[in-house]
Amino acid sequence: MKTRLAKESDNKIVSKLLQHLQGDYYPYRMLSPGYILEKIKFKNDFFFIAEDNEKAIGVIRVSIIDLDLAELRMMY
Repeated sequence: MKTRLAKESDNKIVSKLLQHLQGDYYPYRMLSPGYILEKIKFKNDFFFIAEDNEKAIGVIRVSIIDLDLAELRMMY
């Protein structure tokens, strides 16, 4: 298994993972590929994708709040 930083082109993969794992917890717009793309482009948000045999199996979002503070926003 390996972990890598998500690219803008990964927005659909991240969206699909989050929708599958969250079910009805979040409104669809918050997990849509367009919304995820906005978050990937945001300079203080970083998505990391866990892959096993080249297949995405998990995702985590790290948000930088301040110079010495970060928050794990989503982990699946």
